[in-house]
Amino acid sequence: MIIPLPVPGTFTYRIPYELNEVVKVGQRAIVQFGRKKVLAGLISQLHEEIPSNFSPKYILVLLDENPVIFPLQLEFWSWMKQYYMCHIGELMQAALPSALKLSSESLITLSRDYQPDAQTLNEYEFQIVEALELQSKLTLTEVSQILGFQKVMPLIKNMIDKKMIVMEEDLKEKYHEKTEKFVRLRPEMKSDEAMQQLMDQLEKRAYKQLEIVLAFLSHPAEHGQEKEVSQQILLKKSNASHAQLKALAEKGVFDIFERTISRLTRYAANSSPDAILLAPNQQLALEQIKQHFTEKAAVLLHGVTSSG
Repeated sequence: MIIPLPVPGTFTYRIPYELNEVVKVGQRAIVQFGRKKVLAGLISQLHEEIPSNFSPKYILVLLDENPVIFPLQLEFWSWMKQYYMCHIGELMQAALPSALKLSSESLITLSRDYQPDAQTLNEYEFQIVEALELQSKLTLTEVSQILGFQKVMPLIKNMIDKKMIVMEEDLKEKYHEKTEKFVRLRPEMKSDEAMQQLMDQLEKRAYKQLEIVLAFLSHPAEHGQEKEVSQQILLKKSNASHAQLKALAEKGVFDIFERTISRLTRYAANSSPDAILLAPNQQLALEQIKQHFTEKAAVLLHGVTSSG
């Protein structure tokens, strides 16, 4: 049995007598792993070798009538395990869709397209739907506590098949967009008259705010675009504080907004393609490529790796 955890090797479980004729490699089965964890493992091998040093636990429930993973895929996983030096359980966790990965800590939520109808639900389905309407997410452990029995996996699988509920991966997004605050003039402040009136007021009452406005006006704008200045640059240029800039925003002078910026540095080319000197063989290849493009719209290029 492959367990979807970063642990080495596979694990041996016993098959109840009544399942002997229907169990197949590639099916999922609910098993107890450790004292409390219950999860869906994948049957990777069937044998009759009884371990001598421990007594295997029985599988609790067979989830699938037919295999969800086939021998060729298991062979591929085995190759990947050796090539990438990882555990087979990690590959299973990465390869299977979330709906096929069930454990006591799995999260379920109501499907967006599902319209609850009490008349079509059995007693247990009704309890789960009712609980999810009150609390948007439930772990399978919580479902077990609500229903009052342990073997909830087949019921959950059936509700997933009916598209009543969906599994939700409880993962936090590791990548966050980098943002930066920018400052721009409010539309009503763009006329010369409004700007002159503002500067007269600030000169008498808030000279530091006037310096912020002057720093903004002196900052160059990109050609053909509305002037937007980085808040960090503006405050540094005017030697002002966040509070002083915020006061101008509250007066309706500036809009302060966030913009997503790339984490990659912008690079400018320091030479043009025409300035590149090619070796004789490269020049010949380039001329042949250009010639082919004059004859056909699509050209297949065959190059040797690292040949230049």
